[in-house]
Amino acid sequence: MLWAQLGPLGSLVDLPDVLPVQITAERGSSELTTIGGRRHVQRGVRAPRAWAVSSTWLQPQAAAFLEACAQDAVPGPLYLLTSDAAVANLLPPHLAAPGAGGDRSLGALGTNPSTVTVPGIGPMRGVAFPTSPGPWSETVPVRPSVALTLSCWAASPSTIGSGAGLLSWRTVNAAGAQVASGIVTAPGGTTTLRATTSFTPAASAVGVQLRPQTVVAGTLTAIRLTEGPPATTDWVAGRGGARVVVEDPAQTLNLVRGSTSFADYSWVLKEVG
Repeated sequence: MLWAQLGPLGSLVDLPDVLPVQITAERGSSELTTIGGRRHVQRGVRAPRAWAVSSTWLQPQAAAFLEACAQDAVPGPLYLLTSDAAVANLLPPHLAAPGAGGDRSLGALGTNPSTVTVPGIGPMRGVAFPTSPGPWSETVPVRPSVALTLSCWAASPSTIGSGAGLLSWRTVNAAGAQVASGIVTAPGGTTTLRATTSFTPAASAVGVQLRPQTVVAGTLTAIRLTEGPPATTDWVAGRGGARVVVEDPAQTLNLVRGSTSFADYSWVLKEVG
């Protein structure tokens, strides 16, 4: 079953039942082909996503919230949380694959080593573990009181000791204040490893923030956050954390009888920021 929630942090609203959702991504690029026949392509670091959402046979009151969002009557920013992200990876793509395309949201690019070998993927770029704590990441929306599993991959030029801190997490409330915190620690014993932890956000928590730890010299990558334990230990690209705007809906009237009406609605939600 597909489900989705939309709204400001701390005030997510369940959307009406949705049909299969089409998700697209638009990565900015420029292309040049020289007289000598060589093609050069520059690509954007990020690819903003869009969700095409359809609902059938809704009464006006069921569509009122989305229409209010489209009209900017609901104060933003608005966030989209979906069942797909909950089982795949609640993080946005640039936090799930830190360093990809040169993104520095979680710190400087890793150089020692420059990549981490992740099963099923091969070498992946990442970010370097800092020498001093950096800023927390943007807030990733999550559902309160729902257990989460957080994992990451790390590589170091030397053996990573058992219990070494790799990735800090904290939950925050709607005002941005910390509610709880913890650290993903290494199982130890190798130079390349996967580490994982589980926690349950409190009822007052609306989101999660991340930042690399400072204990290990090396590179961090392939971060995954799911509701409950994932079906496999494989890394999955980020599908969550979306800040969106809602376009005005297209409407197809199906039935108007007395004081009752039903219609099909189609919306497009576009990622921003």
